Amino acid sequence: MNDLHLTRRHFVRGFTFTGITTVGLARSRVLATKTPTALPPIGKTPGVRQVGNASITDASEAAQLAVSLAQQSAAAGTFGVGGLLVDGHGRILAEAVNSVLIGGALYDPTCHVERQLIDWFTTNQGRTRFARDDLTIVNSLDPCAMCAGAIIRSGMKAVSVSEDTEAGIQAARNAGPGLEALKQQVSRHFAFFAVRGGRSQSGIINSPKLRSSIAEALVADAKQAVFASVADVRQTVGKDSNRAATPWQPVASMLSKIDELAARLSKLFERVGSPINVHRAKDRAQLWRVVAKSNCALVDSRGYVITSVKRDWSNAVTGSSVMNAVRLYTHLRRLAAEMLNIELPSSRHCSLIMHQAPHSEAEMLMELGAIGSFLECGFRRSRPGIPT
Repeated sequence: MNDLHLTRRHFVRGFTFTGITTVGLARSRVLATKTPTALPPIGKTPGVRQVGNASITDASEAAQLAVSLAQQSAAAGTFGVGGLLVDGHGRILAEAVNSVLIGGALYDPTCHVERQLIDWFTTNQGRTRFARDDLTIVNSLDPCAMCAGAIIRSGMKAVSVSEDTEAGIQAARNAGPGLEALKQQVSRHFAFFAVRGGRSQSGIINSPKLRSSIAEALVADAKQAVFASVADVRQTVGKDSNRAATPWQPVASMLSKIDELAARLSKLFERVGSPINVHRAKDRAQLWRVVAKSNCALVDSRGYVITSVKRDWSNAVTGSSVMNAVRLYTHLRRLAAEMLNIELPSSRHCSLIMHQAPHSEAEMLMELGAIGSFLECGFRRSRPGIPT
């Protein structure tokens, strides 16, 4: 396999990722609070449709379905990527469209096709007889870092129609020291279809039905679907809101309102309570409290903690605190403006602080990719460093 080079563009497009060591951290009592009435649950897999009794006969049919779903995504105003989940015999379990944007508005930066299919299977695997290592995600585009990390952690395989020279995992080459294990995992989990008269098959494809070649026209259609949509979607994802709402201020009264709304939105939010600034030594004990037990704190550009999110221990694949923070903050920010008339900071003006660094290279890949997906445009100014 060619060397793998994981550049900054594959991971972080505007966010600071900071690991805080656990050495010497004192345990603090977590504030008890009564949870208010919950809001309706936020769907993690809105773009997934379970498929009944259907199968693919060869690679061309699978690729055509993935490209058709990508075209549907682009027509809906989100990233033009689509995919399906198939077993070793070619049976289709589910199909998915990208759902980062829904109805012209940002819904969830992590709602990529692959992440949705993995979470759908994780939720429904108790009602299926399929093993993860027998499953393949057929996608129109080479997976990003976030989805690649999730695929490796899930044990599934992925075979792609088109390369993604900007952010695809298989486009990353010439790795430096320390990523050998990750290079080997990429070679085992990811592949490209062979193209008639062109590209040879790369990577390992488990299902015999996916080992035939596809037409060059399908690759061109897949590229057209995504790259025609990228500019408009990134502009929508990265733009600041024009809402006439009260700007966020790190004061107790506003934090209390945000804490209450967050608790109603999801049990994964941790109560912040009082203003905490990561640059103030006197606030360190409170900071350790909100990032304890694998939590992730979301911090504004001045160093004030906005909210804290827990790891979802019921989801061993994509339930990390970083993934949950990226997913849930988007919903919290929207609801804060709609229900409280409070404008929380855009993700481009925030940082994430964790109690611990990721436990594996695959988890690191997934989380850094998720942070990149949080913002589809570059950060425009430097900020003070975060304490370690």
